[in-house]
Amino acid sequence: MGFEIIALGRAASRLRVFIDYDYPAAIAAKFLGPMFGPIYARWCVNRMANDATNAFEGSARS
Repeated sequence: MGFEIIALGRAASRLRVFIDYDYPAAIAAKFLGPMFGPIYARWCVNRMANDATNAFEGSARS
């Protein structure tokens, strides 16, 4: 998991959030991981990006 923030100017930035994950070794996980792992990862990344956006917007207003 990680993130990068790149300044695009004085009033703008680009936020990149990513997750690197490995599937567990259990038999069930070998089937369920590829099906549901990307969905869960996308949900997590969206949450992190939205929380960061809200935090920066809130600090800009103060």
